Amino acid sequence: QTVEPRHVLYVSPQFERLTGYPPQRLMDDPEFFRTTVVHPDDRTRVDRISVGLIRDGHPGQTDHRIVRPDGQVRWTRSTLAPVPTRGSSVVRIVTTSEDITERVLAAEALADAEAEARAANDAKNEFLSRMSHELRTPLNAILGFGQLLEIELDGTASEPSVAHVLHAGRH
Repeated sequence: QTVEPRHVLYVSPQFERLTGYPPQRLMDDPEFFRTTVVHPDDRTRVDRISVGLIRDGHPGQTDHRIVRPDGQVRWTRSTLAPVPTRGSSVVRIVTTSEDITERVLAAEALADAEAEARAANDAKNEFLSRMSHELRTPLNAILGFGQLLEIELDGTASEPSVAHVLHAGRH
């Protein structure tokens, strides 16, 4: 199947609002969107999806960046649906695009916040682990000496105080 002849039948006036380019640019040059508007790093993926949908005859969808004339990069979701011509190998493609920049930015912000929360949790766990170790080391010495005092002060008036120290240390 082929997409021939390569020309655009209709471009919504909203194309300019989305891309910053007048619809006539796409009407005059059908490759304009792919070669100029789609971000250079996303072109191969967008092309692969387009070829796949023509080959398989199934709709496809891609999230990709576009570069507006002012250099601003926006994210769009383009849905492509092949429309075969009866009795011919000619295929037309209906494409709809929507600006998903805010969603992508929100997802990125959420991922960043998640990473920060994970890092903070790891730092807390590391702190608690170190503090636990730092507290246990001198406490073991205190309990050891407390047990020696308990044996030595057995039956004296100081025995309840030593028992209190040992109980608190074990707790």
